[in-house]
Amino acid sequence: MLAPAWNRQIDEAINKLPLIRNRYPRSGSSSSKVIVREGQSYHNFISNDYLGLSTHPQLKQAFKLSCDDYGIGSTGAASLSGYTEAQSILEQNLAQWLQLEDVLVMNSGFSLNSSLYKSLSNANTMIWLDRNCHASHIDGVLASKSRFARFDGNNITDLRSKISRLPEVLHLVISEGIFSMDGSSDYLADLIQLRKDFQKQLLLVIDDAHGVGVIGKNGFGQIEETAFLPKDIDLYIGTLGKVFASHGAFIGGNRQIIDYLRQSIRAQIYTTCLPPAIHAASNAALTIIKSGEGFKLRQQLLANIDFFKAQVKNLNIQLMYRDINYSPIQLISGYSLAQLSYLAKYLQDKKILAGFIRYPTVAKNSPRIRLSLLATHTLDDISNLCYEIQRGLLYAS
Repeated sequence: MLAPAWNRQIDEAINKLPLIRNRYPRSGSSSSKVIVREGQSYHNFISNDYLGLSTHPQLKQAFKLSCDDYGIGSTGAASLSGYTEAQSILEQNLAQWLQLEDVLVMNSGFSLNSSLYKSLSNANTMIWLDRNCHASHIDGVLASKSRFARFDGNNITDLRSKISRLPEVLHLVISEGIFSMDGSSDYLADLIQLRKDFQKQLLLVIDDAHGVGVIGKNGFGQIEETAFLPKDIDLYIGTLGKVFASHGAFIGGNRQIIDYLRQSIRAQIYTTCLPPAIHAASNAALTIIKSGEGFKLRQQLLANIDFFKAQVKNLNIQLMYRDINYSPIQLISGYSLAQLSYLAKYLQDKKILAGFIRYPTVAKNSPRIRLSLLATHTLDDISNLCYEIQRGLLYAS
């Protein structure tokens, strides 16, 4: 048992939590668009498996064959026994695909982002963090103990002015290609121009975890949609746990800076590497993403997004960023907390899983229903979703 004083402290801490998040174990499913919980099948609109690769036979075969070659675990850190040929090949292939000099693969996006800025910054660094960035970036900036400020992506002119007033320091600007709770960014071109204008003192970091492999003709992410390439920024971050349907994350850029990060990021140095089978599966996913099959899946996903947006417009359902967000993350917003709470429960009763997002994940006055569209969804799936959203909102009024 805990000591009584600790019991009281934990009880007080629990009572102060703004939100209690429940976890629901799921069982297996042979389809990326179906989730099974407690024997019940649900339509999956909460997954990050945007191209439906989690059940792809090539990934499963690569995973199994790697287990035969390497066994289960990596058995050590990268500097000891953990770095395998499977990881090395993955890093090389990612770098070649994205046209970057070098790539470092790490165990998760959270561990990468929460430890990156301590390596990149010092007393002469000013960090500028987009206010919509993921919690992992916030934690990483706080852990760096550097000077920082949040900025609004809709007002790059203000950010430019503030940077201009600090010519004596180095500037580190952090943003995302697709925000996990907001969808597409529409100002990456402005940030790239900012980088050019302050090229002597500014380093630009873009996390495109939800865009890489998903958006763009080649799958280079939201940055490709903006008519640029990953090499047009300094550090490009992506995940292997979303469209790659595997696990881990990567950061790519100039060979010098990536080599430095290999030697300095403590979350990479002092941890056991991911199992080689994970890297093999990620590499199989990359092969598909680069192929004609990957292109067709991206086209199907875009068609599904267009169809969804047309459906909700016809049904007069309010969307956040209706005209600029063409990402798989679509958001029902502009309704009260009570209405959206009811809608989330209503959809679940109709065997549809959607994310109910509220404070503290987003601002108190900005609750939303977060929907993830997949390439594997059919038009009937999406039509049924929109129909039930309309009915749910009607009953919630």
